This record gives sequence, structure tokens and C-alpha cells, in this order.
Amino acid sequence: MSITKIEKQIVLKGRKNNQCWFSPLMCVIPSDTDDDSPIVHVHVTQQVANDLGPMHILRTSNSGESWSLPAESLELEKIPYDDDSFESPTFAPLYHNTTRTLLGYGNTVFSRDKMLDAGIKCEALAYDRLPERKNIFAVWNEEKGDWDNWQQISVDKRIYESGIVDILVQPCNQTVELADGAILLPAVVKHKDIEFNRATTLICSFDGKNFEITDIGTLVGIDKPGGLHEPSIVRFNDRFYMTIRSDCEDFRMYLSQSDDGVHWQGISAWRWDDGSEVETENTQQHWLSWQNELYLVYTRVSEMSNGVFRSRAPLFIAQVDTDKMCLVRESEKIVLPAKDARMGNFTVAKVDDNQAWIMTGEWIEQYNPEWKEGMRFYCQIESNGKMYNRIQYIGDLLLARVHFG
Repeated sequence: MSITKIEKQIVLKGRKNNQCWFSPLMCVIPSDTDDDSPIVHVHVTQQVANDLGPMHILRTSNSGESWSLPAESLELEKIPYDDDSFESPTFAPLYHNTTRTLLGYGNTVFSRDKMLDAGIKCEALAYDRLPERKNIFAVWNEEKGDWDNWQQISVDKRIYESGIVDILVQPCNQTVELADGAILLPAVVKHKDIEFNRATTLICSFDGKNFEITDIGTLVGIDKPGGLHEPSIVRFNDRFYMTIRSDCEDFRMYLSQSDDGVHWQGISAWRWDDGSEVETENTQQHWLSWQNELYLVYTRVSEMSNGVFRSRAPLFIAQVDTDKMCLVRESEKIVLPAKDARMGNFTVAKVDDNQAWIMTGEWIEQYNPEWKEGMRFYCQIESNGKMYNRIQYIGDLLLARVHFG
């Protein structure tokens, strides 16, 4: 069985409406009957500044033929502080099969208006308050159609006693639910005796109301500034696999394997089946498991990127050879082509027995040799030794339906 067709759909028309829909997070809520379509629940950010903006909720219960209007949650309100900073909750939806509960998990982000020009809003991350961020969760209240108040995730004290000094739960990470209801939640942690971040899995318990990190897996990483970020895991043919974003400007993405999702076997760089490395730039990847095949969705350095920030377009998919743990180059397909916008913040889910969905948002950020100082949206940004000269907060929310046969 292989990919036979990829259909593309615009869910929210940001380019037409001068909006920027970015970094969607998606989960599937199973139907109570075999005749009904599942509910697909989506969180998406309406981008108003660099990596910032209010999170909206939208749903479909008819396989995307129609969608609810995007709406802000009344329970995900920011907390204002006296230093003019705001603490904002940001988390992903996750359906917990054991308790039949829609759970949200993630962290809080601190921001503050920089006011570069009087009277112009210019929100930015408040790095001075970064150490105060919290790992959080919330439970969906179907009766009121919104989340209950978010709470801080509890952590077993033994984890901190083992030398862990910081845990970052990132909402873009793919998780695995075990048969007993435990959740394997990939995360980035800091150990007191290790200079750089490490990736691992957190073993979490959830009873429908309370969420706790009860144990921690093997730490894997590389000793380079920046470390690793945004790991995602999948269970496939009784083994567990982790794919990890590098934040080291080394143009790599990494992988690890495990028999139980807890004890990991170190990491190596992703390669093609010819042995060459897959060249990418500080961007997340996600898994797509379909029957007896495993796929990776990713971005990479490509002549098709058209100057997009960190080569975060096009969005690609390729089959994984799990014997050699490499990507099969001839299987690579373009999920969504580049249109001058970055698409590296995306989400993947199996919707039904016929299709899987890949959803991403757009944010125009690129190097355009024809863009000159004085032109609208001109800027000067450097990343990974590359310059970018155009940034515009505009973009669609895109859906790719992947069919197999």
C-alpha cells in the first residue's frame, strides 16, 4: 500500500482576508457509531507578531466538508502582570482513549509590547520571564463547548531529585497512549550535570481530571549549543521511534529507537537510503503511520524553497525504511508546495480508514532578491548564516488529504 493521491484544501483564507493562520495542532475524536465521521478538533494561532497571537478553535464533523467558525476560548485568557507582561497558555488537543476525554497539554508563554513606535502594537516574547513558564493541561468541557480552567502539570518529586532542573512540554510533539492509559509524552529537559538540552519521554498518568508526570525516560542529545527541541514519537510494529529537531544550526534532524518508548538507544542523523544525510534547517518533523508503512513529514534544504525562511517549504513526505532507519528517496512526495511562506509548524493525524490529514499554516518570510529597502514589508533578518528581507503576517490554513491504495 502506498500514497495514491494528495488533495489540497484551504480551510481558512488568510491571504484573502489579510490574516495569518499559523502553527495548527489537531486531534481526532472517534465517533460513537460506525456510521458517523469522527470530530477533528483543531487549535490554530492567528499570528500577530513573531511566534505570537491568540489561539482559535475550529472543528469539523463531516470530514472537512464544512468547518465551525474559528473562535477564541474564553478560558484561555492571558494573565496580566505589573511589569506589562502577559502569560498566555498554548497547548495541543489530545484525545485520551482510556478515559474518553479530550485533553489539552502544553506550556505558557510570556510576552510584552516592545512599542518600537508610539501607538503601534509590537508584541514580542518576554525573555526575562522565560524561567517562569509553566507546563499546563486542561480538560475539554463538552457542555459549555470550551476548555475548563488550565492547571499546572504535577511532577513526581523523584524526577527533580534525579537531577532534572527544567522540563519543557511542547504542544507540537506527537505522543503515544499505552494500553494501561499512561501517556508517553516526548519533551526537552535540562539536567544539572549536562550543559545542553536533552530529549526524552515523560511517563504521564491521566485519570480524566488529574495529569501528572510520574517518571522519565533515557536522555538523548548532542553536545552543541542550542541542543535539541520538539521531539515526536510513534509506535510502529511493536517498536518506538523518536524524531527530533536540532536547534544547533547543524542542518540535521535526528532519530532514536526504543523497545518500550522509555529506554532510548542514543541518536543519529536522518539519512537517505543512499547513505547521504537529509539536509534540513532547525525545523520539526512528524510521523505518519499507515498500516504496515511508516512515513516522515518534514522540510529540507531544496532549490524549491524559493528563499523561504529556514527552507520551511515545501512540505515533504517520504517512507521510512525501518530496517535501515533511513528515508527512501524515490518515495518522497511534495505534500504542499512553496508559495513564499514558511510551513514548518504543522500537524498530522489519521482521520479514518481512507485518509490521513496534514495541516499547516503559512507565514510569509523569505529572501527575495527583488525586495529592496524602502519597499513595504522589507526587513533584515539573519538565521543560520542566511539573510531574509521580507516578512508579512499573512497566510492560509492549509489541509492536505493523503490517500492510500
